[in-house]
Amino acid sequence: MKIEEIYERAIAIMSRPGETWETIRVETGQSIQVLKGYLLPFSLLIAATSLFGQVMFGTGIGTYAGIADVTTTVLMSFFTPLLLVFSLFMLSYLLGDFFGGTGKPGHHIVWLSYAFTPLYLADTLSSLHWTFSWIMVFGLYSAYLLWTGIPYMCGIPAGKRFPFFVMILLLTGLFLILLYWLAPSILL
Repeated sequence: MKIEEIYERAIAIMSRPGETWETIRVETGQSIQVLKGYLLPFSLLIAATSLFGQVMFGTGIGTYAGIADVTTTVLMSFFTPLLLVFSLFMLSYLLGDFFGGTGKPGHHIVWLSYAFTPLYLADTLSSLHWTFSWIMVFGLYSAYLLWTGIPYMCGIPAGKRFPFFVMILLLTGLFLILLYWLAPSILL
């Protein structure tokens, strides 16, 4: 995807999620293109802003990060969106079958890649400087995008959408907690 296409899709998914999910659902054979042309550029952007923020501003007031800290932060920033989407893809597809969903595997991975767009944007800005951490609150809009995408992308019946949604939110929170609290202690 070109930068203009990424920008247009990000704006569309955040401003008009219902009609955009319908458009995305009928697009065929796009899961690899979405991963390479949407998710990967966002991961690279987050890693680049994280590197810039760590090198220019450090990790706090008057402190500068060492090479190991910068490397760990940049790698975590790059791999977090990728790991989040891939792990939740597998879990959502398995849970989708359990909840009676009719979505294809490609629909699940595209759904998760696009639904976390506000989180990608918030992470990009908040990784520039630690004082921008409050921007991550806007990443919570991803929960709304997850909810609106369930009927279009996962095909979960109406009576089972809320439990499926809650399970996905809990798994997302658990994944991020494990990744951000356990991974640095293992890596360092």
